[in-house]
Amino acid sequence: MFTEGYRSSATTSRLYMYSTQNGTATIFSLQMLHTNSNESIQLSKGENKFDLPNSVLTKDGKERKEISVSLQKEDIFEFENVNVSVIKSDNKVLVMSYPTEAGHFDSYMMTIYGINQYKTDYSIVVPDDFTSYISVTFTSGSADGFRIDQKRVLVYKLYRKQVAGTTYLTMACNITAGSHTINHESNIHFGLWIYGDRVYDGYGFPAGIAFNHNP
Repeated sequence: MFTEGYRSSATTSRLYMYSTQNGTATIFSLQMLHTNSNESIQLSKGENKFDLPNSVLTKDGKERKEISVSLQKEDIFEFENVNVSVIKSDNKVLVMSYPTEAGHFDSYMMTIYGINQYKTDYSIVVPDDFTSYISVTFTSGSADGFRIDQKRVLVYKLYRKQVAGTTYLTMACNITAGSHTINHESNIHFGLWIYGDRVYDGYGFPAGIAFNHNP
Protein backbone atom coordinates (compact mmCIF):
# COMPACT_ATOMS: atom_id res chain seq x y z
CA MET A 1 0.00 0.00 0.00
CA PHE A 2 1.14 3.48 -0.68
CA THR A 3 -0.06 6.96 0.21
CA GLU A 4 1.10 10.53 -0.15
CA GLY A 5 -0.28 13.26 2.09
CA TYR A 6 -0.71 16.75 0.67
CA ARG A 7 -3.06 19.53 1.72
CA SER A 8 -2.79 23.29 1.56
CA SER A 9 -3.19 23.35 5.36
CA ALA A 10 -1.09 20.33 6.46
CA THR A 11 1.92 18.37 5.27
CA THR A 12 1.72 15.27 7.46
CA SER A 13 -0.92 12.73 8.41
CA ARG A 14 -1.31 9.87 10.84
CA LEU A 15 -1.69 6.37 9.46
CA TYR A 16 -3.65 3.74 11.37
CA MET A 17 -3.09 0.06 10.59
CA TYR A 18 -5.66 -2.44 11.88
CA SER A 19 -4.86 -6.14 11.70
CA THR A 20 -7.72 -8.53 10.96
CA GLN A 21 -5.49 -11.63 11.26
CA ASN A 22 -2.16 -12.64 12.77
CA GLY A 23 0.88 -11.90 10.64
CA THR A 24 3.79 -9.53 10.02
CA ALA A 25 3.83 -6.06 8.49
CA THR A 26 6.81 -4.03 7.30
CA ILE A 27 6.58 -0.26 7.05
CA PHE A 28 8.95 1.58 4.73
CA SER A 29 9.24 5.38 4.82
CA LEU A 30 11.07 7.69 2.44
CA GLN A 31 11.52 11.42 2.88
CA MET A 32 10.57 13.61 -0.06
CA LEU A 33 12.95 13.45 -2.98
CA HIS A 34 15.52 16.25 -3.30
CA THR A 35 15.18 17.42 0.34
CA ASN A 36 17.40 17.04 3.38
CA SER A 37 14.54 16.35 5.82
CA ASN A 38 15.43 13.83 8.53
CA GLU A 39 12.34 13.89 10.77
CA SER A 40 12.02 10.93 13.12
CA ILE A 41 9.17 8.47 12.63
CA GLN A 42 7.65 6.59 15.54
CA LEU A 43 5.23 3.67 15.53
CA SER A 44 2.76 3.38 18.41
CA LYS A 45 0.60 0.54 19.76
CA GLY A 46 -1.37 1.85 22.69
CA GLU A 47 1.20 3.23 25.13
CA ASN A 48 4.07 1.30 23.49
CA LYS A 49 6.23 3.23 21.02
CA PHE A 50 8.77 1.92 18.49
CA ASP A 51 11.34 4.17 16.83
CA LEU A 52 12.24 3.49 13.22
CA PRO A 53 15.93 2.59 12.74
CA ASN A 54 18.44 5.27 11.87
CA SER A 55 18.32 6.40 8.25
CA VAL A 56 20.32 4.40 5.75
CA LEU A 57 21.16 5.54 2.24
CA THR A 58 20.00 3.60 -0.79
CA LYS A 59 22.22 3.23 -3.85
CA ASP A 60 20.76 6.42 -5.33
CA GLY A 61 21.50 8.39 -2.16
CA LYS A 62 17.94 8.65 -0.84
CA GLU A 63 17.09 8.14 2.84
CA ARG A 64 15.38 4.87 3.72
CA LYS A 65 13.66 3.91 6.96
CA GLU A 66 11.81 0.73 7.76
CA ILE A 67 10.45 -1.32 10.65
CA SER A 68 8.82 -4.75 10.91
CA VAL A 69 6.19 -5.58 13.52
CA SER A 70 4.37 -8.76 14.51
CA LEU A 71 0.61 -8.45 14.20
CA GLN A 72 -1.98 -10.09 16.38
CA LYS A 73 -5.62 -10.11 15.39
CA GLU A 74 -7.28 -6.75 16.14
CA ASP A 75 -3.97 -4.98 16.83
CA ILE A 76 -3.96 -1.26 15.99
CA PHE A 77 -0.72 0.57 15.16
CA GLU A 78 -0.34 4.23 14.31
CA PHE A 79 2.46 6.45 13.07
CA GLU A 80 3.03 9.86 11.54
CA ASN A 81 3.39 9.67 7.78
CA VAL A 82 6.01 12.04 6.36
CA ASN A 83 5.43 12.34 2.60
CA VAL A 84 5.65 8.66 1.63
CA SER A 85 5.13 5.31 3.30
CA VAL A 86 4.79 1.77 1.95
CA ILE A 87 3.14 -0.95 4.04
CA LYS A 88 3.64 -4.60 3.10
CA SER A 89 1.83 -7.27 5.08
CA ASP A 90 1.74 -11.06 4.79
CA ASN A 91 -1.89 -11.00 5.93
CA LYS A 92 -4.94 -8.73 5.79
CA VAL A 93 -4.70 -5.23 7.27
CA LEU A 94 -6.90 -2.15 7.08
CA VAL A 95 -5.07 1.17 6.67
CA MET A 96 -6.63 4.57 7.34
CA SER A 97 -5.15 8.05 6.85
CA TYR A 98 -5.93 10.91 9.22
CA PRO A 99 -4.31 14.21 8.11
CA THR A 100 -3.00 16.60 10.73
CA GLU A 101 -5.22 19.56 11.62
CA ALA A 102 -3.73 23.00 11.05
CA GLY A 103 -5.13 26.47 11.62
CA HIS A 104 -8.85 26.64 10.87
CA PHE A 105 -8.91 23.45 8.77
CA ASP A 106 -10.50 20.23 9.98
CA SER A 107 -9.13 16.73 9.59
CA TYR A 108 -10.85 13.74 8.02
CA MET A 109 -10.27 10.00 7.79
CA MET A 110 -9.73 8.15 4.51
CA THR A 111 -9.31 4.47 3.59
CA ILE A 112 -6.02 3.52 1.89
CA TYR A 113 -6.66 0.36 -0.12
CA GLY A 114 -4.09 -2.11 -1.46
CA ILE A 115 -2.50 -2.32 -4.91
CA ASN A 116 -4.51 -5.47 -5.67
CA GLN A 117 -7.61 -3.25 -5.74
CA TYR A 118 -6.38 -0.61 -8.20
CA LYS A 119 -8.44 0.16 -11.32
CA THR A 120 -7.53 1.33 -14.84
CA ASP A 121 -10.00 4.23 -15.01
CA TYR A 122 -12.20 6.23 -12.65
CA SER A 123 -15.27 8.43 -12.92
CA ILE A 124 -15.41 10.85 -9.99
CA VAL A 125 -17.35 13.84 -8.67
CA VAL A 126 -15.36 16.50 -6.79
CA PRO A 127 -17.34 18.60 -4.24
CA ASP A 128 -17.91 22.33 -4.73
CA ASP A 129 -16.44 25.07 -2.53
CA PHE A 130 -13.28 23.19 -1.51
CA THR A 131 -9.64 23.43 -2.55
CA SER A 132 -9.35 19.88 -3.85
CA TYR A 133 -6.56 17.51 -4.86
CA ILE A 134 -6.06 14.00 -6.15
CA SER A 135 -3.33 11.57 -5.10
CA VAL A 136 -2.35 8.84 -7.58
CA THR A 137 -0.28 5.74 -6.83
CA PHE A 138 1.06 3.31 -9.44
CA THR A 139 3.79 0.73 -9.98
CA SER A 140 4.35 0.96 -13.74
CA GLY A 141 4.07 3.48 -16.54
CA SER A 142 5.03 7.14 -16.71
CA ALA A 143 3.63 9.95 -14.58
CA ASP A 144 3.03 12.10 -17.66
CA GLY A 145 0.70 9.43 -19.09
CA PHE A 146 -2.22 10.30 -16.81
CA ARG A 147 -5.19 12.15 -18.25
CA ILE A 148 -8.05 14.03 -16.61
CA ASP A 149 -10.93 14.43 -19.08
CA GLN A 150 -8.46 13.47 -21.85
CA LYS A 151 -6.06 16.29 -20.86
CA ARG A 152 -2.51 15.71 -19.58
CA VAL A 153 -2.16 15.92 -15.79
CA LEU A 154 0.12 18.63 -14.40
CA VAL A 155 2.00 16.88 -11.59
CA TYR A 156 2.48 18.85 -8.37
CA LYS A 157 4.68 16.36 -6.52
CA LEU A 158 6.21 13.01 -7.47
CA TYR A 159 7.67 10.46 -5.06
CA ARG A 160 9.05 6.96 -5.57
CA LYS A 161 10.02 4.03 -3.36
CA GLN A 162 11.44 0.64 -4.32
CA VAL A 163 10.53 -2.35 -2.14
CA ALA A 164 11.45 -5.96 -2.97
CA GLY A 165 12.04 -5.16 -6.62
CA THR A 166 8.80 -3.16 -7.09
CA THR A 167 8.96 0.59 -7.63
CA TYR A 168 6.01 2.48 -6.16
CA LEU A 169 5.30 5.99 -7.42
CA THR A 170 2.79 8.52 -6.14
CA MET A 171 1.92 12.04 -7.21
CA ALA A 172 -0.48 14.81 -6.28
CA CYS A 173 -2.14 17.63 -8.18
CA ASN A 174 -5.04 20.05 -7.91
CA ILE A 175 -8.43 19.22 -9.39
CA THR A 176 -11.50 21.38 -10.03
CA ALA A 177 -15.01 20.73 -8.75
CA GLY A 178 -17.44 18.69 -10.83
CA SER A 179 -17.46 15.41 -12.76
CA HIS A 180 -14.22 14.01 -14.19
CA THR A 181 -12.78 10.88 -15.77
CA ILE A 182 -9.20 9.83 -15.01
CA ASN A 183 -7.13 7.19 -16.79
CA HIS A 184 -3.65 6.47 -18.16
CA GLU A 185 -2.66 6.30 -21.82
CA SER A 186 -1.07 2.86 -21.21
CA ASN A 187 -4.17 1.51 -19.44
CA ILE A 188 -2.23 0.72 -16.25
CA HIS A 189 -3.81 -0.05 -12.88
CA PHE A 190 -3.47 2.77 -10.35
CA GLY A 191 -4.92 3.90 -7.03
CA LEU A 192 -6.75 7.21 -6.76
CA TRP A 193 -7.79 9.32 -3.76
CA ILE A 194 -9.65 12.66 -3.67
CA TYR A 195 -9.36 15.09 -0.78
CA GLY A 196 -9.70 18.78 0.00
CA ASP A 197 -10.20 21.47 2.59
CA ARG A 198 -11.75 24.80 3.40
CA VAL A 199 -12.10 26.81 6.61
CA TYR A 200 -13.46 24.57 9.38
CA ASP A 201 -13.98 21.67 7.02
CA GLY A 202 -12.20 18.90 5.10
CA TYR A 203 -12.95 15.69 3.25
CA GLY A 204 -11.23 12.69 1.66
CA PHE A 205 -12.24 9.41 0.04
CA PRO A 206 -10.95 6.73 -2.36
CA ALA A 207 -12.16 7.29 -5.92
CA GLY A 208 -13.06 3.63 -6.43
CA ILE A 209 -12.01 0.12 -5.43
CA ALA A 210 -11.74 -3.00 -7.60
CA PHE A 211 -12.86 -6.20 -5.91
CA ASN A 212 -11.70 -8.78 -8.48
CA HIS A 213 -8.26 -7.59 -9.68
CA ASN A 214 -5.14 -9.63 -8.85
CA PRO A 215 -2.04 -8.10 -10.55
